[in-house]
Amino acid sequence: MKKLLVAVLLVVVCAGVVFAETHNVGVIIKNNMTEQEYKDYVLARGKAGKTKLFSAGAGNSEDINVKYYDSLMMMQLALDRGDIEEMVLPEVVAEHILNTIDDKYTVSMIIRDTPMALAFGFKNDNAELRDLFNEALTSMKQDGTLGNLVARYIYYIYGAEFDEAAPVNFRKIDGAKTLRIAVTGDMPPIDFIDAGGVPGGFNVAVIAEIARRLGMNVELVNIESSARVSSLMSGRSDAVFWFEFYKDADTKQPDVPENVLLSSEYFDWNKDYCLQLVK
Repeated sequence: MKKLLVAVLLVVVCAGVVFAETHNVGVIIKNNMTEQEYKDYVLARGKAGKTKLFSAGAGNSEDINVKYYDSLMMMQLALDRGDIEEMVLPEVVAEHILNTIDDKYTVSMIIRDTPMALAFGFKNDNAELRDLFNEALTSMKQDGTLGNLVARYIYYIYGAEFDEAAPVNFRKIDGAKTLRIAVTGDMPPIDFIDAGGVPGGFNVAVIAEIARRLGMNVELVNIESSARVSSLMSGRSDAVFWFEFYKDADTKQPDVPENVLLSSEYFDWNKDYCLQLVK
């Protein structure tokens, strides 16, 4: 079984190793940086000791070319075509793919010590709604509800069977305010669109519980990853999940523009996986 060259996204230099060809790495689009800016940002984090990166397939930073994709599906297709050699994903997303697509992909590298988290995003003049979400999330953490949802919808990958068909029920409250929540369905098992085109999984379950606690109705708005910010700014949605951020508080976040307010985090991880095609 021949494997493609192994490379981590944006590298620590391997002394004495030089490769002539560019190694293309796929990443889900970031809202606050271009591909080159994101590459430079991650390199700077590595040099500052904020992220431990390893490379077995690229000699220096010029050997890496970051390519953005608007969806996981498009990134997987690019990998299958050979447009990229690897795709970088959160640990649980990579594990989901490895567990649901037999013998097609393999882990080429694990990037350690990358403290990342997800949060809801709001327009910068909607702090009131952000605060309401934070209150609901705090109570969900304190009473164990959030932990139970994580166990049911995400960490099935370590033993339990994943039931993608399990519906998330939204209670309809007559006369209550309706929140428009934008969803991408693009980070399974955290966030997915089921076979019938309906958003489901962990994120949707979290939204349903928040809406219940706030006494509000929810209308889900399906968007592409690149439309997360424009969805908020245009008023198409009141909130968006997800936005991804580094927990070690860099001054600029690749995925979060200044005009977006974040809720408190509702899911985090410490490792990213690079996946490559098995050949």
